[in-house]
Amino acid sequence: MACLNEAMGKGRKTLVLVIAKLRKKYTLKALLNYTKLAKSTYYDALKKLSREDKYKGLKTLIHNICNKNHGCINRE
Repeated sequence: MACLNEAMGKGRKTLVLVIAKLRKKYTLKALLNYTKLAKSTYYDALKKLSREDKYKGLKTLIHNICNKNHGCINRE
């Protein structure tokens, strides 16, 4: 469970991904008890990870504009 200890400090997304991988070896209840993560929080985060980014096209466009302008963007 060393990978869980490491994932606990890296954010919820990483933690949920590690728990999903470890479900083959351990029960979900044991993993959630160990990480003190609520079952509803786990499933909500898992659902969000599986969703496609609806702003992907817009982000690509913005990234291309920034690259074209040598990354100069006013962030005020």
